[in-house]
Amino acid sequence: MEDWLFNQLYKMKKILLVLLSILFIFSCGNKTKKLENEYLGTGNLNKLYEKNIILPGDLVTKSSLRINIFPDNSGLTWKVNDNPFSIPPIITKDYNNITIKGRPKNIGEIYIDFSWTTYGTNISTGRKFQKRYILKVEE
Repeated sequence: MEDWLFNQLYKMKKILLVLLSILFIFSCGNKTKKLENEYLGTGNLNKLYEKNIILPGDLVTKSSLRINIFPDNSGLTWKVNDNPFSIPPIITKDYNNITIKGRPKNIGEIYIDFSWTTYGTNISTGRKFQKRYILKVEE
């Protein structure tokens, strides 16, 4: 009787170990999610352009947000907007809400590449995202 009981416990132990391993593998997987390119419309050469961009996903971490504008001398800059739910005198920034602003200096396409990570939860890790916005500049 004891041999049968130990044998059953050993089988259950193996099954439990396999199930926990599968759960661990699927819960810790975190690939970079590349979102589709998006056009920001058209801008005119040397005329003021301003566009507000809301990044999809959950809350963006401050340290992970990267924004690159190509070409470098495009005349555009970016800034993080203030959080509308901030209570003065402490004004916090909303890293999901970015403004692209400036006077485009080049005719053609300007590429604005974003990469960011969201905060994790008790159940899952933060997720990585990449997205490219394209601005067409005309004369």
